[in-house]
Amino acid sequence: MAWHGIMRRVNHMTGMAFDLSELVQKGKQLVQAVSEKVDEIESSTPDVGLRAYLTQLADQFEEQTFDPMETVWAQEIDKLFDYADDDEEGESESKE
Repeated sequence: MAWHGIMRRVNHMTGMAFDLSELVQKGKQLVQAVSEKVDEIESSTPDVGLRAYLTQLADQFEEQTFDPMETVWAQEIDKLFDYADDDEEGESESKE
C-alpha cells in the first residue's frame, strides 16, 4: 500500500493522472496473501504468537496519509502569515 501512497503524491506533484486502480488491486491481493500465510504459520506453530505480535505492531503503527488539500491549506496559511509579517514590517518602517 506504500506504493499507492507514493504514486498519489507523484500524481499530485506532477499534475499527472496515472491510473492507480491496478496498484490498489495488487495491494489488496498482497494483503490477502500475507494474511493467509500468517494463518498458515499460526496454525502450524501456535506457541509463537505471530498473529498477536503482528496485531501489536499494527496497533502501534501510525500511518501518514496523503491529503493534497491539507498541503494546499498549509501553503495558503503560510502565505497569509508571510503577508501579515511583510505588512507589519512595512508599517514599522514608515513610522520611523
